[in-house]
Amino acid sequence: MARVAGRSGYFAPRRLGPSRHFPRWPAYDKLFVARNRQRRRRIIVDPEVIIVPIVFGLPTAAVMLRMLLKHKEKMAALRAPQEQSSIDARLQRVEQAMDAVAIEVERIGESQRFLTKVLTDKSLPPT
Repeated sequence: MARVAGRSGYFAPRRLGPSRHFPRWPAYDKLFVARNRQRRRRIIVDPEVIIVPIVFGLPTAAVMLRMLLKHKEKMAALRAPQEQSSIDARLQRVEQAMDAVAIEVERIGESQRFLTKVLTDKSLPPT
C-alpha cells in the first residue's frame, strides 16, 4: 500500500487492473464505462413531481386510515355482547306494541263491517 503525502495514517486504496475484476472483453469494458457514466449523472426532478403526490397523497392516506379505524370500532361494538336483561326488556316492548297494533287493526275491521252493513241496509227499500 502506498502512503499519501501529507496525511499520517492514511493509505490510498490499491488499484486493481480491470482484468482482476472483469473478463477482458472489449464490449464488456465499454458497457461498464457506460454504466459508470450513468451513475455519475444527477437526476433532476421537478419539485411538482414530488410535492403534488405528498400534498394529495398524505391527506388521502390519513382519511382512509381514519375511515378504516372507525369501521373497526363500529364492528367491535356490534360484536360486543349486550346485557340479556336489556334485550329482554326491548323484546317485551316490541311484543306490547305488536299487541296494540293488532287490537287497533281488529277495531278498524269491525268498524268497516258495521259501516258496510248500515249502508247496505239504507239502500234496500223497506218491505
